Amino acid sequence: MRQVGIHTICYAPGMAAAVDPAFLPFDVTADPQAERRETAHMLSFWRQGLHRQYRASGLLSPAFAQKTGFDGKMFNGFIDNNPDFDVWFVNPRPALFYLSYNIWEQGELCHPGLCERAAQVFKAANIEIDLGNFPRSTKGTLLFSNFWVGTARFWDLFMPFVEHISKHAEKIAGVTDQAFYFGIRTSYWPFLFERLFTTFLLIHPEIRTRYIDFELPHILETSMSKIQTLLIREWAPMIDRWDAAGTYSEDQRSIFRGLQKLELLGRLDGSAELEKLFLDV
Repeated sequence: MRQVGIHTICYAPGMAAAVDPAFLPFDVTADPQAERRETAHMLSFWRQGLHRQYRASGLLSPAFAQKTGFDGKMFNGFIDNNPDFDVWFVNPRPALFYLSYNIWEQGELCHPGLCERAAQVFKAANIEIDLGNFPRSTKGTLLFSNFWVGTARFWDLFMPFVEHISKHAEKIAGVTDQAFYFGIRTSYWPFLFERLFTTFLLIHPEIRTRYIDFELPHILETSMSKIQTLLIREWAPMIDRWDAAGTYSEDQRSIFRGLQKLELLGRLDGSAELEKLFLDV
């Protein structure tokens, strides 16, 4: 069995030649699945059994290096230097840890209507998850993307869960409705499925995770906007104390929601659509 086999999704001609030399191309040009995005390709990778050819494998977006600042050699080294885990990951948006209580509250504020549709899917799939009482997303679980590498065992645990959700999501008409996403037209599908990784880790606390723990100066340096930098600089020390205590009141959760609304308004200042969502004007 080969060691680490991290692949890059190549959905257009010529992309394979530009793949990081430490990664491997995964050509999907014959069936790019634009609407289903990485979900369809990860299911294909798993169904073909390609994950069993390696001690650990992954299927990353071609934007991995741009979004994380990590090249293939660095990510491979991180995995090699941290053996004996089931899954390794890097959160490309570590600032969101301080700007949202959990992945589903964050999703509902960014894409109103997401939790209603997700709840319908989970109910149809006979999976009992109360999204309104979903716990705090920790640094050891928080991920909104496919930037993970897992053992064959992890793939064989996680992908049946994704496949099961996918089959039921196909039957829920609202999942293909147009979602709000900063002026870009897309469905609710990717926003539901990018939250399954964290959701799955909650259901399976026995899974051993290893994540890249960014220090606060790096998070501030890579923030997406000045308002993000300001909010995190002012609130991160207090939120760290809340997390250390491990309990969260409704007032604290309200503060998280307020921080996220401020951050979103800062990114789209003057947006009538956003003002309607958050300010009721």
